Amino acid sequence: MTEEHDHGIPRYSLWLLPDESWSARLRREIEKLATIFVTPVFEAHVTVHGDLPLEREELAGSLPGLAAGLSPFSWRVQSVETSPWRFRSLYLRLVPLPEFDRLKARSRECFGRSEGLPPFPHLSLAYGEPAEGSPKRPLAARLSAEYSGLDIGFSRLALARSSSSLPMEEWKILEQISL
Repeated sequence: MTEEHDHGIPRYSLWLLPDESWSARLRREIEKLATIFVTPVFEAHVTVHGDLPLEREELAGSLPGLAAGLSPFSWRVQSVETSPWRFRSLYLRLVPLPEFDRLKARSRECFGRSEGLPPFPHLSLAYGEPAEGSPKRPLAARLSAEYSGLDIGFSRLALARSSSSLPMEEWKILEQISL
C-alpha cells in the first residue's frame, strides 16, 4: 500500500513544530534519549490530531484553513513527566493554551472525528521504556531542572506520515506551513 492510497488506514498526523532554534535543541535531546530508550529518533512535535485515516491530499489541503489566524507563539513547559503509555513515556507537559484547544476543535470539525486528539498538550522526548539500568524518574528529574518554566517557540503546522500503527522509522514530515 502506498502512502498516497491508504484508504482509511490511520497513517497521518497533524503536528505543531517548534521554530528552528528549538527544533535543533530538542532534536539533540531526543537523539540522546533515543540511545537510552533504544528507539528511533523522531522530530520534535506536539500532536494536534493523530491516527487520521484520510487521504494525504485532503489532509494537506486542510493545513491553510486549520492554521488561519494563528501566529508563531511561545509555549511554556509546565513540567517533565513520565507515563506507562508508549507515546508519552517521557515528555514535556505544556501549559494549556486556548489557541491549542481551538486548533484541536477546528481539526475535529474539519475531519469529523475525535479519535486521535491528545488529552493534553505535550511534546514527547522519548517513546517506550529505557534500557535496563536507566530508570525514567531520574531522567525526568534531570530534564525537569533544565526545561520546566522555559518557553518554546512554535512556528509551523505540519502533515506527518505517522500513526500508532506505523513503525517510527517510517515517520516523516510530508508538508508544513508557517504560522
